[in-house]
Amino acid sequence: MTLISRKVVPSSAILAMSSGLIFGIPSSSAADDEVPVLGTANAESDDLGQSTIEVNEATRSTESDFVTITWTFRNNTGKEYDAKDLGNTLYPYNDYSVSGVTALDEKAKIRYHPIQDSEEFCLCAGQFYPHDFREKIPNGASGTYWTSYMIPSETNEITIEVPGFESLEGVTIE
Repeated sequence: MTLISRKVVPSSAILAMSSGLIFGIPSSSAADDEVPVLGTANAESDDLGQSTIEVNEATRSTESDFVTITWTFRNNTGKEYDAKDLGNTLYPYNDYSVSGVTALDEKAKIRYHPIQDSEEFCLCAGQFYPHDFREKIPNGASGTYWTSYMIPSETNEITIEVPGFESLEGVTIE
C-alpha cells in the first residue's frame, strides 16, 4: 500500500519556504539551453509517441524539507502538445499547471504531490508562473518545468512519476 502525501500551505509561507530556490529555477524556455540530465523516462502511451521526460535537478532547501524538481519534456508526438495535460487528476488545483508530476519514496511507500497554497494553486510551473510558461510545445521542441514538494530530509532518493511516462527511479535529492 502506498500512502499519499498532499501538502497545503498558506500563501504567505511559500516565499519563506522557497527562499533561494525559486529564483534559480529555469523558465519554460530553458529547454533550448544546455541543462544537466540525471535520468530519462520514455513515453508509455501511444499518444505521446517517442517523447521523453528528462529530470534535470532535484534540490532540497537547506532551511526546510522543501524540494524542487526541474525536468524537461521533449515532444516527439508528431503534433503540438499541451503541457496542461500533465495536470493532477486526483486533487483539485485551481490552475493549469504540471501538477500531475509526483515524487515517490519507494522505501517509505509515500507518494508526494506538488505543494498547493491555501487557494489551491500549485507551487509548480503553470499559467501564473513563470511568466514565460510554455503551455503549447510544438513537435520536435521541448519545455523545462519545475514542481515543488515537502519531502522529509530522511528521504534522499525518489522516483519521479509523470502521467503517460515510465517511472524514473533512483533520483537523488541534493
